[in-house]
Amino acid sequence: MKRALREIGDGKLNVRMRTTDDEEFGEITQALASAVSSINRHVAAAKGEMAQIETLRQQPAVNQQELDTSLTNCKIALDYFVTDPANQITSA
Repeated sequence: MKRALREIGDGKLNVRMRTTDDEEFGEITQALASAVSSINRHVAAAKGEMAQIETLRQQPAVNQQELDTSLTNCKIALDYFVTDPANQITSA
């Protein structure tokens, strides 16, 4: 479980955790696997919307409504996460 937590902390969300025979640790492992799965879905949704935005930006005539929709969907996917302001990366 320590290995899996380190990998998740490193941004590797495709971690697979093994359940143990001990019921309590098995429940913890299942809950953590569920959390990672949920994170994966939200990150994948945001990445999909970013790909859509890039496609729209490359078109000769940008459809502002489609661009706005993709940006809104990306924001919704990312707003799922609550972050510590002290750990936020700011753009230069």
